[in-house]
Amino acid sequence: MIGGLKASFIADYLHTVILFIVLAIFGVAVYYKFGITNIYEGLRHLPESKQMLTMASVPGLLFGIINIVGNFGTVFVDQAYWQRAIASTDKAASKAYLYGGLAWFSIPFAIATILGVSAAGLGIAVSSPDSVAPVMASHVLGTAGSLLFIIMLFMAVTSAGSAELTAVTNIIVTDIYRHSIHPTASSEKLLKVSRFITLGFGLAMGLLSILLFYLGISLGFVYMAMGIFVSAAVIPITLGLTWKRATNKGAFYGTLLGMIGGVFVWVSSAYILTGHVNIESLGQLYPMLFGNLAVFIVSGIISISHSLLSSEEFDFESLKEKFKSFDEEKGQDQGQATEEELVWKIN
Repeated sequence: MIGGLKASFIADYLHTVILFIVLAIFGVAVYYKFGITNIYEGLRHLPESKQMLTMASVPGLLFGIINIVGNFGTVFVDQAYWQRAIASTDKAASKAYLYGGLAWFSIPFAIATILGVSAAGLGIAVSSPDSVAPVMASHVLGTAGSLLFIIMLFMAVTSAGSAELTAVTNIIVTDIYRHSIHPTASSEKLLKVSRFITLGFGLAMGLLSILLFYLGISLGFVYMAMGIFVSAAVIPITLGLTWKRATNKGAFYGTLLGMIGGVFVWVSSAYILTGHVNIESLGQLYPMLFGNLAVFIVSGIISISHSLLSSEEFDFESLKEKFKSFDEEKGQDQGQATEEELVWKIN
């Protein structure tokens, strides 16, 4: 709320460091307390329906497809990623995203192995898939393990949350407030509005999470469904960045109708496969898969078709003069006004 983008960078860094430290503690604890051999033998003797020592899992493959579609959306449509890229130099951004992606991969990989696969190998009973990691953390280190897991979860949530607060605030202030409500607002006014929006959006995220909890919608459900709601913009954005024939209308209607089509396919497939529509049926693997795939297919067909039928071509060179900060634009406007006054006086 106070520090803006710089504070978000610092928060992300510190939170990630703490998260890696906790992961390292769990990894060492599992290794020395149970050993790799015991976990491997436990996995090897699992029932065939729960076999994990295989790469030929069809449900795993289908979940992977859903995961890819959803995570494309959470990156391509997340203002936090674009904001960081624009705020960085070209050289720094390209390296940072490659290194960051590799570093990030170790987090879900380590959690899934240390706390997920190990729990299955040791035969630890859990009430739901969402509770595997915290139950295993408690099993390994007792109360200390539970506290460490809460700290790790808190670091992850607040790191992502701080980035989203800055990103959403930037969109609302720049694209809505300044563009349509108060075009002549000063830097001080925009900063004040930004802080109110940051606080308001933070409270809204908290209320939404409470609502989802009381509706019985799990984190796993949200994770698998997110692609249906956000990934319709992936193909239009990609075309807009790389193809000069991509059109505004094609991107807009491709995104809008892609999301609508994905939701329709998701709900209708849940009804066809189970005979009813509720949280349980919508959370099944195949309705999620069909909904996520429909989003990509519909948005891609509409955006590409409109672009091919249109004769428009975008000049990418024109973008070089459009990326400016508020203060730069304000300085140019003042300079132009001074020049116009001088010409008027001479005349």
